[in-house]
Amino acid sequence: ILTGLLQHNSFCDAVETVIQNDEKGILAGEYALVCFDVLRFKAVNDLFGNAEGDKLLKYIAFTLERTLKPEDYACRSHADCFIFFTKTSGKELGILIDTLMNRITEYELPFEIMCNMGIYVTGETILPAGMMIDRARLAQSTIKGSYTVKVSYYQESLRAAMLTEQDILG
Repeated sequence: ILTGLLQHNSFCDAVETVIQNDEKGILAGEYALVCFDVLRFKAVNDLFGNAEGDKLLKYIAFTLERTLKPEDYACRSHADCFIFFTKTSGKELGILIDTLMNRITEYELPFEIMCNMGIYVTGETILPAGMMIDRARLAQSTIKGSYTVKVSYYQESLRAAMLTEQDILG
């Protein structure tokens, strides 16, 4: 395992355990699930080689581990896509996201390393880990490739618009 982070299935199992053990906290919006990837990661591999790309992935994993709380969970789901689940909300979540982004951009490479993050904050209903991931990815898709907007929070209106679009296309 390149990064040393949890595998996707183990990550989902860990999140499910937290959900079962703290339904009150989930419903109170005390948790967030965040999906992110590196903008132009393929260019890093093309310009600097796969070994450098692997070094960057390991650096991101290390950065997640030193930025998140010990009770939080993180995984590399595939390629340059990472997911983490944290018991952090509100202003504290904003600070965590900013800290993480800043630390990732500190990676030593003559190439700007940036990420787009989609964030799902729990509350109102209890969703399984997979659905939280889907919602965070949906939020992320609204800013995919943007160099100015780096963070997008999931809102139910995003899902409603996607479902409407599916109906029109289907």
